[in-house]
Amino acid sequence: MLPDLPTPLALLLGLLASGAVYVIGTAAGRLHRSIQQRSRAAEIEAIRQGMLRHAAADDHHHRARMGLNQGD
Repeated sequence: MLPDLPTPLALLLGLLASGAVYVIGTAAGRLHRSIQQRSRAAEIEAIRQGMLRHAAADDHHHRARMGLNQGD
């Protein structure tokens, strides 16, 4: 009473296929999360640079109004 060969083989292939789908899904999720984090970091850095430029221009404006920019 040995089992039919295609049945265990089909079960093994199904198990391997589901494992492959899990691994691919996990890798895709990690890649997506990594890309999102880099994008968010770039956005934060752009905002920070804009704030620094604005602060420098504001400082220059106030120093000029007070007559402190002799070398400009």
